[in-house]
Amino acid sequence: MALTVLMERSVLQLLQATTVPDTNTIRRAEQSLADLHKQYDYPFALLNITTHSEIDPGSRKAALIALRKYIDSTWSSSFEGATPQQISLPEDSRKQIRGQILAICTSADSTNDINQNLAGKCVI
Repeated sequence: MALTVLMERSVLQLLQATTVPDTNTIRRAEQSLADLHKQYDYPFALLNITTHSEIDPGSRKAALIALRKYIDSTWSSSFEGATPQQISLPEDSRKQIRGQILAICTSADSTNDINQNLAGKCVI
């Protein structure tokens, strides 16, 4: 559990760093996020960030966009852009991710329309 919290904090800091007006900082943060693709907890950290109401909407949106990129590139080796170094999640983990994304899509929170729309684009 502690590892997941550390991963969430790291991912959140990196997502926030991608929005600063400094090209070098953005590039470093994007590279660090790409490196985290190989970590099993990465998609779950992104999901947890998207559902935290205390986290600013911009960071939650960035987490959903990163999750979409993660799914597109790692969900299956048949997807274009997937590489052998990236992990392939077990089916039970994929089901868990799908369920959490669906929960975001069907949330009654009317202030979360943008994130619901983004989450819908992640559903596979």
